[in-house]
Amino acid sequence: LAAATVRGGLAEQIGQLVGLATTDAQQWRRQAMLEGMLAGRDKGPKGGPAPIRVARQPAGFEALASITDLGDLPAQVADALRWRASPACRRRSRSVR
Repeated sequence: LAAATVRGGLAEQIGQLVGLATTDAQQWRRQAMLEGMLAGRDKGPKGGPAPIRVARQPAGFEALASITDLGDLPAQVADALRWRASPACRRRSRSVR
């Protein structure tokens, strides 16, 4: 379901998914949601996975950093999320200048 939500591309639903993935008490469900989000990405122009584009910072985005029981999976999802003022977009714009 998480992959289908990402493929659907509706920012509000993706934001809700991030919120659920950061608040669910069960580790296996959080892991399944985050892995599903990564699996739902399209291919980017260079063949790698495309970013997950949303209109604004998703609810729960900051909480991704506090998830410590899933290795680097939360950081992978955080890095995949893009919105106009997202950390990844800011890093890219600084490197292009």
